[in-house]
Amino acid sequence: MENVRIMDAHSGKWIIGIYRSLESIVNRFSKIDFAIIFTLILLFFYTESSLKIDLIIKATAVVGLFFFRITKTFWFWLFVSVILIIGHSLIWYSIDNHKYLITWWTLALSLSFLINEYEWNIEFNGRILIGLCFLFATFWKVITPEYMDGSFFHYLLIGGDSRFIDFSVILTGVNPEVIEMNRNLMNEIKTLPWKEIEYSLESTHRSVIMAHFLTWWTIIIEGVIAISFLVKNGGYLYRYRDYILGVFILSTYTVASVIGFAWLIIAMGISQVDEKFSIQKKLWYLFLFIIMAFFSSSLHDSVNYLIEVV
Repeated sequence: MENVRIMDAHSGKWIIGIYRSLESIVNRFSKIDFAIIFTLILLFFYTESSLKIDLIIKATAVVGLFFFRITKTFWFWLFVSVILIIGHSLIWYSIDNHKYLITWWTLALSLSFLINEYEWNIEFNGRILIGLCFLFATFWKVITPEYMDGSFFHYLLIGGDSRFIDFSVILTGVNPEVIEMNRNLMNEIKTLPWKEIEYSLESTHRSVIMAHFLTWWTIIIEGVIAISFLVKNGGYLYRYRDYILGVFILSTYTVASVIGFAWLIIAMGISQVDEKFSIQKKLWYLFLFIIMAFFSSSLHDSVNYLIEVV
């Protein structure tokens, strides 16, 4: 018993030591510093345009990380915004929605540095952009019949998205072979001329139940996030908004690994944390950022490329 107590005491001291070390590191950087660092890393790994535009953005992100002082200027972020606008305009028909939000965020950073009290401006823009993003996302889902009846998630769970295969097999009991058969049929349908013909896909009752659960879970948590970030006097919702956002990130992007969007939300989120709980919430967002890195295919590809080069 005494040995167990000694081990528990040492374990407790070890955990406290790690926490204090992280705390001292986090204290060296302001929440705006973290927001900028996260944004630069995002830009390096998740830009999407022509090769030349992509190289310019990556080079600019590297310069910003090594010469950090220049990132707190209007001109630096204006340059990034202009390059992103040019790059996205070339492939506007194919880029993901959050790529537009990245451009809005860099423009917000640029304009914020026009005044001396840029911290307040960045904090305000980070909070409002998150709130509006989730408000419009919730609104779109509520007015879309194909989403509200569960069809959207049902389609994903039975083979509509390869990212959901493992998730679906574990939680709905669908046989992987059935999902593969559904995917083959879906791909075949896409190549056929359009006709009013019904095709049957294999499913399970648990898939339908899970689809409805995911439908309402998404609407509820996105709606709660919108309220908690937009209503500043929202009581407990406003106070715990960062943790609610984190729950959404962990429950969504560990399955549907749109890591660029996750990192963008984290960058905007850490910019607006309350000073009263600054250390805890900065650590929270740092934890989220690192966790999402493990699900980043772009990061894995870059690391593998560097290993091959070395």
